Amino acid sequence: MAKKESLAFPGSGDLLSQIHFDSDKGKIWLHEQRMLLVHASGMGLLRKELIETLGVRRAQGFLMRFGYHAGWKDAELVAKVRPDLSKKEAFFTGPQLHGIKGMVNVRPVELDFDMDSGKFHGVFDWIDSYEAEEHIQEFGPAEAPVCWTLIGYASGYTTFYMGRTIIFKELECAGRGDAHCRILGKPAEEWEDHAEIERLLLPDPIAEELFALRHELSELRDNFRDSGTNDDLLINSVGQSGAFRNVCNLIRRAASSRVSVLLQGKPALARRSSPAGCTIVRTAPTSRSSPSIAPAYRQT
Repeated sequence: MAKKESLAFPGSGDLLSQIHFDSDKGKIWLHEQRMLLVHASGMGLLRKELIETLGVRRAQGFLMRFGYHAGWKDAELVAKVRPDLSKKEAFFTGPQLHGIKGMVNVRPVELDFDMDSGKFHGVFDWIDSYEAEEHIQEFGPAEAPVCWTLIGYASGYTTFYMGRTIIFKELECAGRGDAHCRILGKPAEEWEDHAEIERLLLPDPIAEELFALRHELSELRDNFRDSGTNDDLLINSVGQSGAFRNVCNLIRRAASSRVSVLLQGKPALARRSSPAGCTIVRTAPTSRSSPSIAPAYRQT
C-alpha cells in the first residue's frame, strides 16, 4: 500500500497546456477533444429535471453513465500527454483533470494498484464537490450519497486505465451532510452489490416502457368509455324513471355473478309484451360462463 506522503500529484502545467480556446470558431479543445464550458447551475437544473421526470434511481443511472463516458474519454489522453511518467503518476491525470474542469478538488489518501495482476485499491477525498452543492441547492441534504456523475467519472476513468472494471462508491458525501466526500474504488467483483451497480451503468431506455403504458392507458379509457356508453344505452333507450334505474342497477350487479337471477314485478317498467302476456327484459351474458338474466314482469 502506498503511503500518503508519496501520493503528491505531479505538476499540472502539462495538462493546462493542452487546453486551447479557439474563440473565432467557437471551440474549446483539450488536446484533440472538443470541450464545453457550461454553468454548474445548468448541470444542477438538468439533475433536478432528471430526478423529477425519471425518478431518483433512473436519474442516478443516467448521471453515472454520463460521468463514466467522460472519465473513459479522459483516460484515453493519458498515454498521449504523459507518456514518460510512472504508472502511478500518470494515473493522477484523471483526478487532476477533475480539478482543472472545476468539478471537485481531489486529494489522494490511499492508492495501491498493479497493472499486470489487475489489483486496485484507491481512497480519495473530494473537497467542494459541485454535484453535492447543486443537489443541496435544489433538494436540501440527501439521505444517501449524491455525487453520481463524479462517481461515474472515477469508475470510467479507472476502468479504462486498468483494463478491467473498477467501481468507485462514496463512503462519505457532503451532499448528505458529511464534512466532505470520500470515495473508495476496487474491482467490481469485490463489491457485494456489484451486480446492481453494474446494472446502473447499462443503457436503460424507457421509450418502449412509456409506449406500453400509454397503450394500456388507452385501452383502459376505451373500456371505460364503452362501459359508460352501454350503460347509457341500457337506460336511455327504455326509460328514465327511478324505478327503472334501480332495476338496471340490479341487473348490472347480478351480471357479474355466476348465479342465474329471475327478477319479477309489475309491467310498468318496460312495455314490450310477449305472447304469454309477460314483459321480458334480457341482458346478454358477458362471457360463455356468465349466466343469463331474465327479469320477467307478470301482467296484472
